[in-house]
Amino acid sequence: INNTEYKSFLKWINNSLQITAFYDDGCPNCIRFKNFINKLDWFQLVDFLPIRNEVLSSRYQFIDKSLALREMATISNLSKVKYGFDSILNILKAIPIFIPILPFMYFFKFTQIGKFLYKKVAKSRTIFSLSCEDKCLLKN
Repeated sequence: INNTEYKSFLKWINNSLQITAFYDDGCPNCIRFKNFINKLDWFQLVDFLPIRNEVLSSRYQFIDKSLALREMATISNLSKVKYGFDSILNILKAIPIFIPILPFMYFFKFTQIGKFLYKKVAKSRTIFSLSCEDKCLLKN
């Protein structure tokens, strides 16, 4: 395998695993989760975008914004939109350090425990609806 083939292979892997995640930028828990994942995403396969950004919302019209404000949304390059626990699972699958816990995550998915726990946490979260102009108290 030569260098060009190797680079093509890496580009194909990167494109096939790339995920865009839409998070609620008015939610401190969501921001903490995004920051945590960004630290562990060594291959930069997860791109986080704030769902409250109107420009992004118009670009991604196929995202159900009202649902995405309640549950994190992800879209893969295969154009499959996922919400809630399925989004968390999508994100974790893209980050190699989480591979050992994926069997447990799939167990939670198939037993619906993950969906139940996700919705319970999502309903109890704190939301800040503020407008940041020059300085913002919430750091993304």
